[in-house]
Amino acid sequence: MSPRLLLAALLALGIAGPAAAAEPAKHRFTELTPIPLKPGPNTIERFAPDGRSAIVTLGWRENGNAHGYDLYLVLMAGNSGVPEVVGFDTLTRDGGGFEDTIRDDPHTGEDVVRSVRFVRGRIDGQPGTFVFVAQRGFDPGEGIPGPSLVDFTVFKLVPGEDVGTTSDMFQPVERVRSSTRFCHAEKALLQQYGLPLTRSYAGPDTADGC
Repeated sequence: MSPRLLLAALLALGIAGPAAAAEPAKHRFTELTPIPLKPGPNTIERFAPDGRSAIVTLGWRENGNAHGYDLYLVLMAGNSGVPEVVGFDTLTRDGGGFEDTIRDDPHTGEDVVRSVRFVRGRIDGQPGTFVFVAQRGFDPGEGIPGPSLVDFTVFKLVPGEDVGTTSDMFQPVERVRSSTRFCHAEKALLQQYGLPLTRSYAGPDTADGC
């Protein structure tokens, strides 16, 4: 049984769940360089380790309130040479599954709840293409702007494994929970992995974004 299917069975039995996000860091990430993206389609040369390029499309999903979000769609040539969707294995997230896109949750922009960053770098010395995600929790007593612990998930671009996945996919290689609270997900990524703030950062100039 593949690791992904085994985890699905554990989730069904209630054995794996939120505690998985609190696992200690298992890998060493170095030479991390964010991939700049602009609204619309972005052609990224040598996106994959084998040299293939990709098109990362960034679109804003407006919904008329403070809960709009950015949506990311990744296309890359498959075995046939035709552009194919590169999916995200979010099975390890509570209630997750296999998704064709990934999205952030900026809220007002001053208190980003979920940050998504496409990054080149190395994992344990090996080159790779990654997506780093920081997801702030929610404390009913504090509300969305209040400080909360952050769950980090690092996805790595890998060949697809199981039936129902895509030819290439982003698979989680690390899940860890912050030991301190943050009011902005970008600040959490800066403190945890050294990823620089985006140009659009609009939170406070403090270590925790509060």
